[in-house]
Amino acid sequence: MARDIEAIKNQLRKLKQYKNLSEEELNQKAEEKRKQEEVVDAISFLTDEGEKKFAAHGLGLIPTKVIVTMYNSGAYTIVEGTHTSTNCVITATTGCKYKVLAQF
Repeated sequence: MARDIEAIKNQLRKLKQYKNLSEEELNQKAEEKRKQEEVVDAISFLTDEGEKKFAAHGLGLIPTKVIVTMYNSGAYTIVEGTHTSTNCVITATTGCKYKVLAQF
């Protein structure tokens, strides 16, 4: 469920690129983000080779919520890196199959 506009505006105000927006511009950006939150962006299944993977999420901002779900059994390790406005960064043990969900 998407958050209310005021909560989103408060979060946006903390981000450097949004500090100088007018109230109207801030309302518009907040509404765009609220709509994005209505659908969690699912990134396709990934199989790791023990190296850092960059999974495009399409949110346009650094995600505030990232969920990594493993889809095979075994003793695997998954480590999140520093996510960016375009990618979720994940490193997992070789052979680990997982899906990434990202949301702003």
